[in-house]
Amino acid sequence: MWWRVVGVVLSLVLFAAPTSAELPQTEPWQRTLRTFLASLGERDVAIEVVPVQYIEEQLDDDACYRDWLLLGSGLWRRAGSPEQPNIDALRHPADVYLLASIERDRSVWMSPRQYPPMAPAWWSSWAYPGNPYFGSRACKLRGFIPAAVDMMMLVGDGSSADTTVPATNLLANTYAYLHALDVLPNEVRQAFETAIGLALARLEEPAPAAPADASPPRADVAARAIAACAYVARAVDDTAIATRAETLARALLDRHLTAAGHPDHDGGYDPATAGSSFSFLTWAALSAPEDWEFLTDAVAAMADLKTHLLLPEPGSSLAFGPTHFAPWTSADGFQDQAAQRHRDVGAAMLTSPGLCLLFEDRPRQAGSAVPKPVAAMEKEIVEAFRTGADLRSVNALLSVPHDPAPTAPWTRDDGQLSIVPYDHDYYRPGTLDRFRRAVGKPLSRFPFDRDEDFVRNFAGEFLTAKVGSVGVIVHTGPTVAGPGPTGFSGGTLSAFWTRDTGAVILGRSHHRPSGQEAQDSWANWWQWQTHALAGVGANGKPFSTARLPREAFTECSHDVGLDRATVRVVAPLRSDGDRGSDAAPDGALVGRVVYTRTFDVDAAGLRVETSIEGDGRDRVTRLYEILPLFNSAPIDRVVAAPAMATVYFDVGRGWKPAADKPVTGVRRIRVDRHEGAVVIEFDRPQTVGLAEEAGPSCHNLLIDLLRNDGEPTELTTAGVAYTIRPLLERR
Repeated sequence: MWWRVVGVVLSLVLFAAPTSAELPQTEPWQRTLRTFLASLGERDVAIEVVPVQYIEEQLDDDACYRDWLLLGSGLWRRAGSPEQPNIDALRHPADVYLLASIERDRSVWMSPRQYPPMAPAWWSSWAYPGNPYFGSRACKLRGFIPAAVDMMMLVGDGSSADTTVPATNLLANTYAYLHALDVLPNEVRQAFETAIGLALARLEEPAPAAPADASPPRADVAARAIAACAYVARAVDDTAIATRAETLARALLDRHLTAAGHPDHDGGYDPATAGSSFSFLTWAALSAPEDWEFLTDAVAAMADLKTHLLLPEPGSSLAFGPTHFAPWTSADGFQDQAAQRHRDVGAAMLTSPGLCLLFEDRPRQAGSAVPKPVAAMEKEIVEAFRTGADLRSVNALLSVPHDPAPTAPWTRDDGQLSIVPYDHDYYRPGTLDRFRRAVGKPLSRFPFDRDEDFVRNFAGEFLTAKVGSVGVIVHTGPTVAGPGPTGFSGGTLSAFWTRDTGAVILGRSHHRPSGQEAQDSWANWWQWQTHALAGVGANGKPFSTARLPREAFTECSHDVGLDRATVRVVAPLRSDGDRGSDAAPDGALVGRVVYTRTFDVDAAGLRVETSIEGDGRDRVTRLYEILPLFNSAPIDRVVAAPAMATVYFDVGRGWKPAADKPVTGVRRIRVDRHEGAVVIEFDRPQTVGLAEEAGPSCHNLLIDLLRNDGEPTELTTAGVAYTIRPLLERR
């Protein structure tokens, strides 16, 4: 019978099937790479693990500082930190890198997370005379082998041609390839560069005719892809591939870095997560070909915006910044992600706007990167080497017997990326002298901490100004679409700052805390830590200008002078369109309601005028102008008593402590913070109270524009005007 014949054939095939799985071999480049891997024996990848030795050299100032950046900032691996090259890559058994170990048990056993290609490659490139692994062929091959396996699997595993190669993997694999070039035969280099070209094609921007849902990578992923492109351009001989890498890097930068100088995070700006993009773009700019100046320009733009949103806190080295517009997290640029020292040193090495990042003792960096006086620094480096202080942790880890974890099969995941100390690796001669010349100069301090005045318009998204003793930040940029609150603006006073008070008014987000109960939602609209005009309709549904999308503005103007500025926004609170419901969801408003806000900044202070006009079709029970009075925000690795804003009202009989209950006839409000105070003076007396509960960072001031005791009131015209200025006399 025919089925018996088929059964016999199948049984023979199954009996003869190998128990191992082969790497993809459908293309000539794959076969070339596999043949090379098959040619390697244990002696090719064996490493004798020995300590790093102290070798005293006669070093000039630049060389000393470069070594200090590497060793003084801690080459040793900290627990749970991916910031430095992985020492385990030196201690893996040699046989795990052989083809017989990789192809077995019907799987490919080389996880890019377990065998990160960059780590051994870095050890082979560290040109310190006491590094026994410098120039090691085995280290170079230990980097190249997992890179080759990963590229064969990512590009040749049978997936469709539009399956994206993770940018992290391409970056790590190309880095390892660049460092192994001199130990690879020509045909192997050609094969790997073919793989690079195919991987690059899967990252390239979609054609104009691509479907609308073919979304590009997010900003943080795009920055990794740009860094990968920088290494591709350096590594390949094929000029066509190098040109494509540059074209892709430019396209990703144009798409994901806004004109204001921040990565586009789903349509908004997230200062904390932007730190990761800042790190990868700095890395890319340092490692890219010299003529890629567009990357340096991008790093300068990011540093410029970042530092103009940081407000120094009196009596400390801390700074705070606004975050109310952030779509994902709650931290500001002072506490951003990927705040490694080599990132900020690298940015300062590249750009003038990044210089002030050097001189700030940032909590996540565990110390600033400002060099000590040269003589003291040289003495510290030499003595530390002689006593083994700077090498002890490295050698202690190297000396621990290694019990390797069971090998893991390859998976299509982002590989483990070892963040190399790129300020050391791509150090630019003359940097130390440039840094020394900056000490004590204005560029060594955050812009708001300098004596000079400035008024800056960042592409219509941010107005930042320091005029006299007054510092102001206004946000008119985009927010991220709902349905839930994921970023607040609508034409907002992000910050009011003085040197004596620090940030008295500061918009903050707390929609990404650890506890669900603390998240921003429409249920606690009056506690959103942002400047907003907000209220509740007679139907019990809230509305808020904080959720006005940028494209809803019918007017958004910035009139900027040398020592003054005017910003004006106009927008309907309810409009047709996909995002029209963000400000007034679920039918909170049914008629035409138009909101207008104007900011005037000069040396005397900040004047704010807010108004709302309705056609009478809506009735509302509450309508507040809300100002977030800033107390403090938690700072990683800093334990200190928080600053508290103390509030007083003046109803014509002097200052009296504010209370939660509304007070009528308030002419002025005084807010004391640290050793200073500001006054908020109304054009006419208002009914004012504090929100019954303070938020994680702010206590909201509620200015009642209706004074209707919660009774439904026809919404026609309402508004408030006030001036915020420093109070010269506290008492």
